[in-house]
Amino acid sequence: MITEESRFVAKYPKLKIWADLINSMGEAYTLSIARKCPRILEVLIREGLLDKSYLNQVFSEHALPFHFSTGKSHHTYKLCDDSIIFGSTYRKIERLLNTFHGISQRLDGGDIAPLEVIKLPASVVKGSSVKINPEHTPLVFENEDDSFSFVNREMSAFLRGGPYDIEFPLVTVEGKFEVQEIDKLLNEIVQTYNAEKPETSPEIELPYKIVHPVLLKDKSIQNYVWTIVFEAINKREVRGPLHPEFSKIRFFLNKS
Repeated sequence: MITEESRFVAKYPKLKIWADLINSMGEAYTLSIARKCPRILEVLIREGLLDKSYLNQVFSEHALPFHFSTGKSHHTYKLCDDSIIFGSTYRKIERLLNTFHGISQRLDGGDIAPLEVIKLPASVVKGSSVKINPEHTPLVFENEDDSFSFVNREMSAFLRGGPYDIEFPLVTVEGKFEVQEIDKLLNEIVQTYNAEKPETSPEIELPYKIVHPVLLKDKSIQNYVWTIVFEAINKREVRGPLHPEFSKIRFFLNKS
């Protein structure tokens, strides 16, 4: 487990207050708005501010239909997000939660029990349209620029553990790797595929690479991301056959 404190938490120590708030609100399920909020909870776990078992009660809005299909009635939820600027996404997810709760209650055949939503965003910009108890939001920013700075540092902290925008399984391999060798190998794989693929299959473009700095408290490392796209979305036929979710593969390397 990585226990070294990131510059992100060192920069925003009030996140420790947020972690205490989340813990103090009981064992209600936490609806954590995708995609960054589940990852910021992982950062708090990684740095010892939340227990790993906390994730057992966390789900995102993508799982709302499955959550309410279990037949279990829950009437209190924590609604968490990493950052609220205008509040439109937050309000939309709150409405979704209320809608699914109402449908579930009606299907049960009884009276619709009231739903309590405890609003717990980590940060909010002054003037947001979302009404939140000030005691439940430790970070209040004066303007959007401050919020954007928070999000940029947050995403750097995510990269210390893994990419934030991946919703599929990751396979981790530890060892010594050289960037140039990975460049060469992935290019060779794509070129070999294009040379031997069936004529009806589209060609794969050479992988593209992005480099992110990952900021720690006392040092920084580089996060390399290679992406191979099997079929770009903008090249698919609108009325063509269904396409599998497995449309790309990514390789990540953290290098100090």
